[in-house]
Amino acid sequence: MKRLSTLPASCLRLMCSIIIGLVSPAWLYAQLSLNENATLAQIANELEGPGITIFNLSIIVGNTNQYGTFTGGTIPSGAGPVVGIDTGVFLTTGAVNTIAPDRANITPGINDNATLGPNTAGGISFSHPGPPYSDPDLTSIDTQATRDAMIVEFNVVPQQNVLKIAFVFGSDEYPEYVCTIFNDAFGFFVTGDFGSGTDTTRNLAVVPGTSVPIAVNTINNGSVGSAQSPGNAAPCDLSNSGSFIDNGDGTTSSLNQNLQLDGFTIPLLTQTDVIPGNTYRVKLAIADARDKQWDSAVFVNFLTSTLFNDDADLRLSKQADNLAPAVGSNVTFTLTVDNDGPDAAPGVEVTDLLPSGFTYVSDSLGGAAGGPFVDYNPTTGVWTLPSSVASGASATLQITATINASGDYTNIAEITAAQATDPDSEPDNRSLNPNEDDTASITLPPVDLDYGDAPDSYGTDSTDSSGEGVGARHIINSSLYLGAAVPDIDINGFVDGIDDNGNGTDDDATGAPGNGDDEDSITSFPPLSILAAGYTISGIPLHNSTRSTAHLVGWIDFDQSGTFDADEAATVSVPDRTSSVTLTWSSLPGIVAGVTYARFRLTTDTSIATGTAATSVPTGTAIDGEVEDYQLIIGGLTVSGTVYNDANHNRQLDSGETGTGLTLFAKLIPASTPAGPALSAVPVDAGSGAYAFTSVNPLTYRVIIDDNATLSDVTPTLPAGWIGTEIPGQIRPAVTVVNASVPNQNFGLFNGSQLSGTVFIDNGADRGTPNNGLQDGGETGLGSVTVTATDGASTVYDTTTTAADGTYTLYVPAAATTVAVTQTNLSAYLSTGGSPGTTGGTYDRNPDTVSLTATAGTSYSGVDFGDVPNNTFVPDGQQNGLPGTVLWYPHTFTAGSAGTVTFSTSGSSSPAIPGWSETLYQDNNCNSIIDNGEGQIGSIALSAGDQVCILMREAIPHAAPDGATRQVTVSASFSYDNASPSLSHVLQRIDLTTVGDSTSAGLHLLKAVDKTQAAPGEVLTYTITYSNRSNESLSNIVIHDLTPAFTVFQSATCDLPLPLDISGCNVTQQPVINGTGAIEWTLGGTLRPGHQGTVTFSIQIRQ
Repeated sequence: MKRLSTLPASCLRLMCSIIIGLVSPAWLYAQLSLNENATLAQIANELEGPGITIFNLSIIVGNTNQYGTFTGGTIPSGAGPVVGIDTGVFLTTGAVNTIAPDRANITPGINDNATLGPNTAGGISFSHPGPPYSDPDLTSIDTQATRDAMIVEFNVVPQQNVLKIAFVFGSDEYPEYVCTIFNDAFGFFVTGDFGSGTDTTRNLAVVPGTSVPIAVNTINNGSVGSAQSPGNAAPCDLSNSGSFIDNGDGTTSSLNQNLQLDGFTIPLLTQTDVIPGNTYRVKLAIADARDKQWDSAVFVNFLTSTLFNDDADLRLSKQADNLAPAVGSNVTFTLTVDNDGPDAAPGVEVTDLLPSGFTYVSDSLGGAAGGPFVDYNPTTGVWTLPSSVASGASATLQITATINASGDYTNIAEITAAQATDPDSEPDNRSLNPNEDDTASITLPPVDLDYGDAPDSYGTDSTDSSGEGVGARHIINSSLYLGAAVPDIDINGFVDGIDDNGNGTDDDATGAPGNGDDEDSITSFPPLSILAAGYTISGIPLHNSTRSTAHLVGWIDFDQSGTFDADEAATVSVPDRTSSVTLTWSSLPGIVAGVTYARFRLTTDTSIATGTAATSVPTGTAIDGEVEDYQLIIGGLTVSGTVYNDANHNRQLDSGETGTGLTLFAKLIPASTPAGPALSAVPVDAGSGAYAFTSVNPLTYRVIIDDNATLSDVTPTLPAGWIGTEIPGQIRPAVTVVNASVPNQNFGLFNGSQLSGTVFIDNGADRGTPNNGLQDGGETGLGSVTVTATDGASTVYDTTTTAADGTYTLYVPAAATTVAVTQTNLSAYLSTGGSPGTTGGTYDRNPDTVSLTATAGTSYSGVDFGDVPNNTFVPDGQQNGLPGTVLWYPHTFTAGSAGTVTFSTSGSSSPAIPGWSETLYQDNNCNSIIDNGEGQIGSIALSAGDQVCILMREAIPHAAPDGATRQVTVSASFSYDNASPSLSHVLQRIDLTTVGDSTSAGLHLLKAVDKTQAAPGEVLTYTITYSNRSNESLSNIVIHDLTPAFTVFQSATCDLPLPLDISGCNVTQQPVINGTGAIEWTLGGTLRPGHQGTVTFSIQIRQ
């Protein structure tokens, strides 16, 4: 076997990057198993491959839930591509703990991730807290690749003069954000001496055959993303789709079950020359670009520093799935490479260039006619195996081709290259010597065949795809045929192998690839009813000049099982020179009304037509004659319903609801011909609303309601002022009549107009625009919101609550013209805007109403209302302090939507003395302590759900008398982004400072409750945390509280364990259960400086 050189001479001092697909896409199916708890030692062990030593591994930036190890990357488990690398380490800009196999606790759009399948969403995001991280190597790929960064570094010592690594880069930015500024990137940076005597850095993660770094904009599907706009466009390269695997866009989860990522590269192997024994620093880095949305990930196999093995024994074999193919039919060749040698064989290539008698269609590695191609190139015929063939292992390629009308039908394949030696074969010599096992060939001359065209469950096409049998086919013979014409040449069942019509008529049309309508023996079937005891078809024309007796066998699928059964057959002898015959079925087993199929086979082949009906065969190949398939109908049934005045517009026929009093007609139209004409038009009774079609054949129909009886008019029309409720468009598109009458095909009508829309959370989710009053991006609907239609005053036309997705529908009577649609906000929500939709009206945020002039008979849509959760600002504070000291009051602000918050203070003191001062600081880590780097606070831009912690510093004057107080109001003024007109909201908290001695000044109380909202009858539990913030121990501590208004007492306790030196805690005063009044806890002993404890009490909200 020919030995290929490993690296060109030019690689001795220059970095050579060889990019090779590691595994066939046909194998890219797996169920990933992820270990988010991997230690750094486990990470290093997973990355350390043959010929290298790894040490000093560390995480430079990233959270513990952004990296881990994985297994099972190539174990088949479902449809669609997966990683293609079996084990290794992965990094993500999302979160590892959200991609575990158990996704039960994952909330879509909040804590999910762009990795584990099925692919059910076009964009998945997990944003990590903290500022952007700028790595100079990573930002050299994209200057904005700084969000949710994950970087790991380690030292490596190679044993050989090469360092190799395999990886897959993927992203949920695909395909929508290709060629935009959201250019998520990955780098594999190696730093060290590559022979120049000085340290340099190389990025090995580059586009195959180039020095271009790998990113969303450099390897992709070759198309500009649908989300590109003038405001986000960026340069990109669309020429590398051969290295890209498309995993859908979230709308085809059944076809993309293994990974959430919308796209990723094929497995790539990259390498560089190194100096054996030197130490190199390796950096693996990945980051989101521009924003933290729509995550990316990289899967990394271990690093290696090894050379190739020498001894292998490769063997090639080839099979075909159809040894008697017809012209125009497809045949699939299966090539198998086996390695019988002691060593693995890398770098294997097989050449199988299809001869002129075949036209390439597709291959099992993902290629298709017109490209792109993966590991097999039909132009050159070269199959490049993406990974070594291990000792005792094999690799397989399937090539599907079409049989041409002429040409060379001998297909020869040969192993033409490998990076190993072979003891018994010479590569690339096209030898057919049986002693050389690296060559395989097969010859497939075509034959002329006639096929049927019934659905494939009856055995029609050339494959036995689901156990129905190889399709019924006859070798064409001009001496024996049905009807008046010799059968035309079919390349497969249904003429072309595809059931285009779905009704047994594919072979009934003239033109290519056949030469005419050869299904001509039966022009119409005698009527067949479910009440029939037997069935006869007389005068079936045929031709027999074979000088032998043939047999005609007919099958009718009476029970509509989808197969032709032995007891459904009839047969008759056809002597030589016979021109017509009669077929009779004496029994009709299990007859069912509806559409069914018949097959007729004329042949002298006794293995097919045995002369006995029960033993004749409806499938398989006959040596002569013809097969014809037909669709026929068994039946005669009724379709009926009611067209009713749906006065309560609940979309269902209620007791007491009658007809509309209108002149209306119901029309019956075959669903297969929706453009008409209708088969029948029947009047709708004006009083009762009833209608009925009689003598209906089994079929699927459309039923419509119209204002006339013209059969050619199949567009439903209602009288002015009326709209549909049940079946709004007055079209029932699929009324299927099988073996029973079909009642209750009802239509509801309403005299008036309809208003519909959505109440949504206007928070800018998933790249939407917050607070603009328009539902965009991933903004979701808001359920249980009350929406009311009135006359703008006291008359209520209709009221409803929104569904879980925020949608609603209101109905307004015909007499109503001036209409006001108002939504009532849920508690803790604020209106940002709305839209009048198609009404032509106007929206006013105060009072959150769309006003319009309604026209009866009109359905208005898009009457939307945008709401956002209220901001929150907590808590109030109360402390004691000594003159000249400083107290700190913590507060937390949470944004319900995007906007800018500004904090301010105002205060009053008693007595009014100078020297009090307040300063606001931003507590970045929310630990209620000012840390290094935490300064005074200014205006802060926030997104929905963002939280800001602040500390108010209160300086007590040195001259403040005992008992002096200072009440400070801390205000959070929030301005909502994009709101029109502008929208702002102010929240305030009160901090009360009392001047006292060191004992009282040191005691700090913080009170919290376990629920933010509660209904009457619910129980709330308050927890009071007491702590000593002075420099001295406190004693004689008594804590007082009262039951809140509108509540009754339930219980009070001292929480254990008690702080050190507190000898005891007792509830020394409390109301009776269900009473009200004071609560008192008395603590024995002393409370040390810096120590704290808790007491609790529970109350119930009065009914």
